[in-house]
Amino acid sequence: MEDYYSFGAPVYAAGAGRVAFVQDGKADDRKFNPADLAADERAYAGNYIVIDHLNGEFSWFGHIKQGSSRVKVGQTVKQGEIIAAIGAAGSSLFPHLHYELRNGGGAKEVEGLPSYFTNFKRILGSRVMNVKRGQVDTGDIVDWQNSGKK
Repeated sequence: MEDYYSFGAPVYAAGAGRVAFVQDGKADDRKFNPADLAADERAYAGNYIVIDHLNGEFSWFGHIKQGSSRVKVGQTVKQGEIIAAIGAAGSSLFPHLHYELRNGGGAKEVEGLPSYFTNFKRILGSRVMNVKRGQVDTGDIVDWQNSGKK
């Protein structure tokens, strides 16, 4: 796993809020058992953190590295705070972060919401684009930590 670009990279809170759910004990073995969904509908993400932004919006971070969570349920977090590291637990072919902004903290009967990020770098091969405001798409490699703006 350590050979992957993103494995172990920090995961930052996308916005301030209160931690609603944490799962952090699943191995980074890229294995997924569909039967686990009966006990927890978020099981496909392996390890995950859900932050309630206290405005009806929830940030959902999936496939975090086993044992890397720095937060507990009920804890208050600030935007930009490191909350975990990228892993490959659950239904994951390779290490990556699965991020969604939703209108609920569960996995059922929720809808995704548009999410926009500010002051980050989008990495496209050897080219780096500074983005003042934009969306992050599936497959994008981004760097917020070294953007020079927080």
